[in-house]
Amino acid sequence: MRKDVKNKLEWNIRLVYIQAFVFGIAFFYNEVIGLYYRVFSLSFTQISMVLLVVLFAGLLLEVPSGAFADLHGRKKSMMMAGVLLSLGLGVLAFLPGFWFFIIAAIFMGMAWAFWSGAFQALLYDSLKDLKREKEFLKIMSAEVSIMLFVGIASAYFGPYLFSFDPRIPFYVAASGAVLWFVFLSMFYEPKENFKKKFDYRAHYIQMKEGLIFSLNHAKVLWLILFSTLFILVSLIFGESLAPNFIVEYLGYSAKDLGLIMLISTILLAFLTLGITKLEKWLGEKKSLFFVVFGTALFFILIAFTKSYFLGVFFGLFWFVSTFAQKVMENYLNVHLDKKNRATVTSISSMAPSFLGLIFFPVIGFLTDKTSLFVAILSLGLISLFVGGILLFLRYNKKVWKSLD
Repeated sequence: MRKDVKNKLEWNIRLVYIQAFVFGIAFFYNEVIGLYYRVFSLSFTQISMVLLVVLFAGLLLEVPSGAFADLHGRKKSMMMAGVLLSLGLGVLAFLPGFWFFIIAAIFMGMAWAFWSGAFQALLYDSLKDLKREKEFLKIMSAEVSIMLFVGIASAYFGPYLFSFDPRIPFYVAASGAVLWFVFLSMFYEPKENFKKKFDYRAHYIQMKEGLIFSLNHAKVLWLILFSTLFILVSLIFGESLAPNFIVEYLGYSAKDLGLIMLISTILLAFLTLGITKLEKWLGEKKSLFFVVFGTALFFILIAFTKSYFLGVFFGLFWFVSTFAQKVMENYLNVHLDKKNRATVTSISSMAPSFLGLIFFPVIGFLTDKTSLFVAILSLGLISLFVGGILLFLRYNKKVWKSLD
């Protein structure tokens, strides 16, 4: 490998940390998004509809965007994500209202689709070219930690500024998204044999081969299903239930929400630094059991807690969720090669969007008809029941042998 190419690939690794800091700013609104929707009189069913559009837009483009990244370049796909996220957050900040929220949701769903598979693929391939692929989990965990340390500030100042003007957190986030795009444009990617012109047939073949590979590879398919379950319940909880549970159900103020989320984010930021060591200590099987029972346990504890100690349980829940996401990405990438990495990881990201089309409206309707308490408790029971079935399929030797 030429020295200049090696230096550029190593620059990619450093740039991962820089963009993580800026990406964290783009999520300055994260703790107040549910409250923001309620300020403009959206019901929980309408909030679920907005989130449904995010998922649907992502679902439509998830696999095509992964094929685009594999065929035309991961950097181009990432930069497209930066543009779309900037547009989505701009609409949220400057044009609030249900139908404009729908438009913003389309942009943000598309942004996630172009980002999800491309970033992982570019990082993993950069590490593989440097013969450092075993550092993937460590670097991805560090990236999350950096975003979370930025989140410590937004966890408190987001709700605090929201109490003065609900739009301020979104102004900050939109500015962060624009800056994020600038740093994404600085990544290096070898030209390889990427196509210069869009070819529908090549895209179709790439998507078809990626889907066939995912369905025929038992371990890959199981990893996708397991990952889907825990991404989905975390997404439903974080986007539509968590802030409203604290403010509407428990009666805390927006400033109290900021304090609870500050406690949560500080705890999460420090715990995330130990993801690699914890996974190495537990091993794959125990890590998966930890995800299932940890998720269910903390959902139940959150549902029954009414004090500021809620911040601790939130932090522990989000740690289990982050641990699940990062170790599953690592386990999945081991089974993939360069030609289909972005496509298959996009298929993995598509699965929660597909199931979310069903479960977001169901949970929204359940919340409107019962309570936030019942909705959160239901997520805990779903995690335990479905997660238990998936573990049985994976670790019952007779069943797994018949599937493999």
